[in-house]
Parts: sequence; C-alpha cells; structure tokens
Amino acid sequence: MKKIIALAIALIAVIATLSVGTFAYFTDTQVSTGNVFTAGTLDLGLNNTGTGNPTGDTTATFSASTWTPGSTTGAASLYINNAGNVAMGHVYVTFTYGTNATNDDGTILTSVPAGVNGNAATVSFAGHTTGSGATGLVEVDGGVVVGILLTSGGSSYDSPVTVTISGNGGGSGATATATQTGGVINPLITITSGGSNYNNFTANTDYFDKMITVASCSWQSASQTSIVGQSLYALRQAGPIALSTGLAATTITPLAMTFTYSSTATNGTQGNVLTMKVIVTGTQQ
Repeated sequence: MKKIIALAIALIAVIATLSVGTFAYFTDTQVSTGNVFTAGTLDLGLNNTGTGNPTGDTTATFSASTWTPGSTTGAASLYINNAGNVAMGHVYVTFTYGTNATNDDGTILTSVPAGVNGNAATVSFAGHTTGSGATGLVEVDGGVVVGILLTSGGSSYDSPVTVTISGNGGGSGATATATQTGGVINPLITITSGGSNYNNFTANTDYFDKMITVASCSWQSASQTSIVGQSLYALRQAGPIALSTGLAATTITPLAMTFTYSSTATNGTQGNVLTMKVIVTGTQQ
C-alpha cells in the first residue's frame, strides 16, 4: 500500500513538472510605439504698439520732456504678450533704472545741471599704478555724503582704485570704494562712511525720483492700486509687483500708465534726467 501511495505522489510530481514546462513554451510580445510627451510653452514678449506677435524686449515706452511742476504725461501703454500656449498665472512688473550711477538714497541722475553740485564736496580717483580722467559729483544730505555720480570713468585704471572725498566748510570722514572693468571705473561706487559736516547741494537733486509719481495704471481694465500714487523711488524699492491678473495663452494686453511731476518740484531739479527700466516677468503658477 505504501508503494502505491509513493508511486502516486511521484506521478503527480511528474505531471506538475510537465504542465509548468508546457505553459512556459507559449509567450507573445507586442510594442506600443509613438508615446510622446510635449511640454507647453510660455513665451513672453513686449512692444509699444500691440501689433504682431512680439517675443522679446522693446524700446522705451514711457517718457516725458520739458516737464513743469504739476505736469502729467499723456497715457502710454506697454503691451505684454504671451506668445506661448500656456497661460501666465501671474505677471510681475519691476521698476528699476537704466545704466546710470546710483546713490545710497536711490537717486539716479544721468545728467546734472552746471552749478548744482555747488561747493558740497569733491571726489578724486587714483589707480594703483596708473589711470586718469575719472570724474564725479558728490551728493550730500544733511551734511553726510550719500552718493557719487560718476560723470566719466576715465581709462587705464587698475585695481584697486582709491577714492578720495574732500569737503568744503569743515566736512570730513567720508570714504568710498570703487572698482574698475577694462581700466574704466564702474558707475556703482559704494559709500563706506558718509562722514559729517559737508555742505549740502545747492538744490534738492536727491529727490528727483521721489517727485515723479504714477498718476494712473491700468491692466486688463482694472486699476493697479499697488502702483498708482507711488513715486518711482518707492516703486524701485518695492521690487517685483504682482499685477492683479495673469495673462491667457496667445494674448497681448496693454499696461497703461501716466506719470505726474510734483507741483512742489524746486529749481534744483531743472535739467535732471532719469532713465527708467520696466522688467516684466510671467510665470505659469
């Protein structure tokens, strides 16, 4: 009986083995081809007319000349285009200034009328072993040196560049550092100490950018309350400012703005020039 059981078990094992081997011989394979994943595009462009399909930068949109106190510029529009097929969930605008010298209080001047500097202070530059021709104007506020406007970068300077500030009327202690590129002194000069007792400018040139304010700003028919009423100085300090809505794909929309020159502007701001740069950033989220 035991032999019969043992033979039965062995027979079952042989059948199971043959069954597994039989199933292993039958296989089939098919291939799914052409599976493509394509990202959408968000392509930002700017222009001043709203025509075409711009995808890059644009030239100056906002400007004013021969301003008098209390004047407001005519409306101008910077057209922002989403040439891609993905909607911009958010659009940000940054107001900054062009390639001009910058002072510690945010003042940017590309030109200064003759005589504005008065006798406040003088600045001189010296190269390590060579260099000549660099000149600048010193801005003073409350007896403290707050900035230097470089009027000429000179040539043939090597590092380091020495900056010397001399005061009239008892001013002393002001120091600054400067760098050079290709032998020319860079416009951004850092005041390391403002010193004290320097004579002020004969006029309020250090407030020119604070006297220009945004009279109106509209985006997609809505007033932009975070921009309207702000001075260019305040807008520059704010960094990127979010517009109230995003921008749909394949859509071009104007950012319409006007600016006002303060009615309290003084004689000292006559002839001042300021260059503004508008940077637009679009994001999908």
